[in-house]
Amino acid sequence: MNASDSEASVAKLETFPKPLFESSAYLFPGSDVVAHLVLAHQTQMHNLITLTNYKTRLAVYAQASQAKAAGTPSDAPLSDSSRQQFERPAEQLLRYMLFANETPLPGTDRQRIIESSAFAREFAARGVRDPQGRSLRDFDLRTRIFRYPCSYLIYSEAFDTLPGPAKGYVYHRLLEILSGQDQSRDFANLSPEDRRAVLEILLATKPRLPEKWREYAKSKHVRVAGRPLPKQYGVKYTYLIAGAPSEMWEKVPQAVNLNTWPATIFVGRDGLVKGVHSGFASPASGEFNSQLREQFTAKIEQLLAEKHASNLALSAVSAANSGRGT
Repeated sequence: MNASDSEASVAKLETFPKPLFESSAYLFPGSDVVAHLVLAHQTQMHNLITLTNYKTRLAVYAQASQAKAAGTPSDAPLSDSSRQQFERPAEQLLRYMLFANETPLPGTDRQRIIESSAFAREFAARGVRDPQGRSLRDFDLRTRIFRYPCSYLIYSEAFDTLPGPAKGYVYHRLLEILSGQDQSRDFANLSPEDRRAVLEILLATKPRLPEKWREYAKSKHVRVAGRPLPKQYGVKYTYLIAGAPSEMWEKVPQAVNLNTWPATIFVGRDGLVKGVHSGFASPASGEFNSQLREQFTAKIEQLLAEKHASNLALSAVSAANSGRGT
């Protein structure tokens, strides 16, 4: 798609066309252009993550098989030919992750688009933010999709579970690009300001970064992710971070057969599970979100009204003692 095609497409999508069918049965009378843009990015990003993952596994398996046949150590470093098998798709992944060849938007009316898109508002609100309030989910929607040109899917489980050799390579190259060491034409669209902003956001919000990233942050006096959640968000209650879905069974073994995401578990004052709700109705779902809020509020108020079993026992003992005049 060239710039003129992009401009024509966006212009058409900014206003809904005349209805061609009865839309009263649907949540909205037309499509959400922001949701379409995000879906297109997310689909291709996952494709490239999967390709890099697959090629890495093939390369590791092939070298291990060759080593076994030759009777040589299987833990030897990957050969150059093996690394090239996954470094090529990893470079594709990097270019797409940093929006290297993004078709520019033709100066659209960002405010009007945001106001008409419940998806855009909720999507941005869910972003993890650095101390300056910046998030990779923040939209630009004037000349490009996102304000900070790095994919939010770097926080995804799919990215985090890339095989070690591939993930190490991606992190190494990403630091080269964002720190300005790589000034190649592939990433010429990234201004120094963009690079620094993305680097600072990742350092502040992305857990388990490689040691080289931490060393760089220390040399530049940049804050690194790891600040405890209670201090960062003012959390005053006990919390458990279960991690990725694959880690759930280890962290919460009591949640037998729990296979829905997200899931909300209601626990009473006595420590027993009082209810489980699967899924989430976002604000964009309209009436369904309102119903969910009412159900959650009623359930929580019911649990708050219950007395702890130990308190009931103490009250009973106190009443009995009072009856005996003690």
